[in-house]
Amino acid sequence: MSVRPLSGLLLALVLPSAAFAQDESPTYGFDAHGFRFVSADSDPRAPLRFYRPGDTPSLGWSLGAVAEYATRPLVFESPDGTRFDASSNLAAVNLAGGFAPVSGLRFDVSAPVVLANTFGGAPGLADGYVTESGGPTFGDLRISVLGAPLRPANGGIGLGLLAALDLPTGDPERWLGTRGPAALLGLAGTAEADALTLNAQLGARLAPNTRPEDRPAPTVGGDTFELAGGLSYLVAPSFGLGLEANASIPIDAEVRAALSVPAEVTLTGRYRTDAGAYLTGGLGVGVSPGAGSSPVRLVVGGGFGTAAERAPRDTDVDGITDRDDTCPLEPETPNGYLDEDGCTDLLPRVVVEARAGNEVLTGALVKVTGPTGVVIEQTGLVTVEGMPGEKHDVVVSAGACKAGHAMITLPAEGSTTTAVPVTRTEGSVLVSVFDATGLPLEGAQVRYIIDDTACRPSDTQLKAGRGTHVMGTGPVKMFVTALGYDVYQTTFTLVEGEQHLVEAKLRSTSVSIKEGRLKVATPLQFNAGTATLDLRSVTTTQQVAALLLSMDVVPKLEIGGYADGRDAKRLSQERADAVRDQLVLFGVPAERLVAAGKGALPANQKEVIVLAVLP
Repeated sequence: MSVRPLSGLLLALVLPSAAFAQDESPTYGFDAHGFRFVSADSDPRAPLRFYRPGDTPSLGWSLGAVAEYATRPLVFESPDGTRFDASSNLAAVNLAGGFAPVSGLRFDVSAPVVLANTFGGAPGLADGYVTESGGPTFGDLRISVLGAPLRPANGGIGLGLLAALDLPTGDPERWLGTRGPAALLGLAGTAEADALTLNAQLGARLAPNTRPEDRPAPTVGGDTFELAGGLSYLVAPSFGLGLEANASIPIDAEVRAALSVPAEVTLTGRYRTDAGAYLTGGLGVGVSPGAGSSPVRLVVGGGFGTAAERAPRDTDVDGITDRDDTCPLEPETPNGYLDEDGCTDLLPRVVVEARAGNEVLTGALVKVTGPTGVVIEQTGLVTVEGMPGEKHDVVVSAGACKAGHAMITLPAEGSTTTAVPVTRTEGSVLVSVFDATGLPLEGAQVRYIIDDTACRPSDTQLKAGRGTHVMGTGPVKMFVTALGYDVYQTTFTLVEGEQHLVEAKLRSTSVSIKEGRLKVATPLQFNAGTATLDLRSVTTTQQVAALLLSMDVVPKLEIGGYADGRDAKRLSQERADAVRDQLVLFGVPAERLVAAGKGALPANQKEVIVLAVLP
């Protein structure tokens, strides 16, 4: 007695000739078809040859039929090593239907209809190697029920309990059926993860024992462990590809030695229309010898089913299904840029910095105008975001006279940094200084009051009362002084490229500083008994203000006031305050002025106002 596999695909059986020597009309009672179409579900995730606890809707139903061709599902081998095809060239139509009265409970019926097969007795039987071809006949009918308390609604895990009853409606003489009913009990499971689905089935099938006179081999019973598993992938929501494996392991060791372990691997595909119709098919290959394992099995067919409509999973709830979402765990950023990839995309950006040489001007004011007119205006670094290729106009100002300009283009993706060169914008002041007679005034000096030191001219010299001073653009306050002359002052705004002309005519001064006191040619006067300056004294205070403001540092000045009469203290203070207010009006900082009422006018003093420079 020996067992020989046929290249891993053929069944090897040990056949003792004595067992069949006297049997002229054997009834073999063994089902070697090896295929059952049990899942008529239209779900593209469903396997072809075993059960899956999917999310079947209440009152859902399905019908399907697949045509099948198997090359050699049953091969015998005689003691002398001769191989004999007990069943070959099997053509069949496998019918299946299902109904779910409630969600999670499904009843199925499957019925193989064998259209034709070539069959014969085993070596050693009375009819020897004689083979014949048979026409249409039924295989064993199966009725099953699958209860799934746990179902994968839009992904997750499903688990079901399976029970099936096989009725002996097949033809045992053509190796297409058993002589009694068989029962299957088992578990079915599934796990969905995005486009991938893992399916598995584990069960035990209790089949009738064969009688000694019916055995083509020394088998004692048909009980088996039924194993199946597969992986499917949704290429599209309506189309799935699968790879599944089926194996039947005889429980009895003697049966296992005689029948081996039939196992096949099948590549499947299923396409479902929106209406629920579907096409399915598969190519199976036997991977081990065993009764019912065909070297090649082709299956194609279709049907109609009301499988639950499955909303594709969207883990990050961004409106893009996980199978189309490049980043399924992070939501899409709807900003008009790559909104279809499902990722938290950052818009292309340019970081704009103002730069003078190697120095980044963090205090510069950056103004960016986009293509839609939107303006960003802030100091320091500015981040500009937008669509790839967008152009933005950048204007930088750093103080009164430093500026830069650039046109930036946003990159295709990512972030870049653009430095906008900042340079000083310049103009020039052409100065001419004359005396009262119109002659150039030698020895005159020019002083510019400019808040931004970077805008000040480097050269303020005058030669023969004339000079050209280059400086930064912006507001300018200018003083022209000469010893013994009045102060000339003016303000203007210098623009880029301008040559601003200043002609200063100086008259002899009536105001000077000597020995810590500010002297005026004509003392400041008030209307009698009041704190009101007369008009000529107002002009004098303007000259005093001009002199103070022309100095590099405005000196601190005490304004001493005096008065006559019984109320001299009050009136002297009011007169000092009046002069201070007038000087402030002409631009002298108030904090540089101290008004002090001195009281009665001394007998030997004529000035009612004394201006003293404080240390």
